[in-house]
Amino acid sequence: MIVYFDAIRKAGSIREAARRLNVASSAVNRQLLKLEAELGTPLFERLSSGLRLTHAGSTFARHANEVLQDAERVRSELDSMRGLVTGHVEIAAVEALISNLLPNVLTRVREVYPRFTIGVNIMGSSSIPDALVGGEVDMGIAFNLERSSELQQLSLSRFPLGAAMRPDHH
Repeated sequence: MIVYFDAIRKAGSIREAARRLNVASSAVNRQLLKLEAELGTPLFERLSSGLRLTHAGSTFARHANEVLQDAERVRSELDSMRGLVTGHVEIAAVEALISNLLPNVLTRVREVYPRFTIGVNIMGSSSIPDALVGGEVDMGIAFNLERSSELQQLSLSRFPLGAAMRPDHH
């Protein structure tokens, strides 16, 4: 049920969550209704534009993220014990890095860890820390991030900045 809830939260609709999970919409809806009945409260507001988390849904989402991340860590550790390196990493990156830097890095990661899957989310630099803290992504690559006690900076790079103009511009 938690996986279905998380898919609905990320997709913003039952239909899109079902598509992403490759199951019937009715099955996703049944699981959501069952979860809400067990908890005794609605987790989403049903709007004409889609679903939005209620206050209870936001609270549940924080705990669901922790459970899902813990489950992935356990699965990864067990796989590592068997000599298999598998897992999934969600990366948030600013758009400027998507065309050149990130494809080279992802190609190298897939060569070294072929059983790893990687998701890439395009976000603005100011949105990435919240996505990391909220558990929506595992790693963020951005420009000019402010330090935070909730996050660990793994690397810092400096890039040359250039300006271009027409030769006849004064």
